[in-house]
Amino acid sequence: MSTTLIRSAALALLTAAGMIGAAEAARAQHFTLEDNIDRMGGDYTRSVLAPEHDRWQTCEAMCRQQPECKAFTYVRPHTIQGPQGVCWLKSSVPEPRASDCCVSGVKAEPAACQLAGKWSGADWGTVILSGGPHSYSGTYTRTTDGRLGFIQITSSRAGTWSGYWSDGIWSGNVTLQGCTKELEVNWSGTRGRRTDSGKSRWTRLPD
Repeated sequence: MSTTLIRSAALALLTAAGMIGAAEAARAQHFTLEDNIDRMGGDYTRSVLAPEHDRWQTCEAMCRQQPECKAFTYVRPHTIQGPQGVCWLKSSVPEPRASDCCVSGVKAEPAACQLAGKWSGADWGTVILSGGPHSYSGTYTRTTDGRLGFIQITSSRAGTWSGYWSDGIWSGNVTLQGCTKELEVNWSGTRGRRTDSGKSRWTRLPD
């Protein structure tokens, strides 16, 4: 395992201090925080924290920024691993063990977006999607000429979708960003040697 000494400049924005309380827990959204809990195992990175950033919030922020991180354990200084705090990032979620040495956190899985239903967007007309939660297919009606088209998208990461569209004459790729009431749409297409691209915004229509 690699050992990293966290530099001051790299984490200058992490200024919160203190033990776990209501305010800190509220800020640490998407994590279940566990005071006096050690989760042993599943480690892929060990970081010795610089004194000015020696707190569990630093460890939580490091885990938040890394998609492969599923959980963390922060070992308090002067307990079981020396005079400085140590942050262990984990690629799995080991079993909890009571210990006053540590603060642990488990990253919550984000709720899947639900895109099924009707949407409306410039040039796309009415878009009707079905499926989910990670793959959708459907139809749209071009506003310029009323031509019916087909679209298929899959989730590439939370809140981002990519896929393919075709109306029988034009066809191409599309990416969407968003989750609830509006989607930002970027598309590109070809028709023989002609190419085109553009942006649009889809708005969810009531069922």
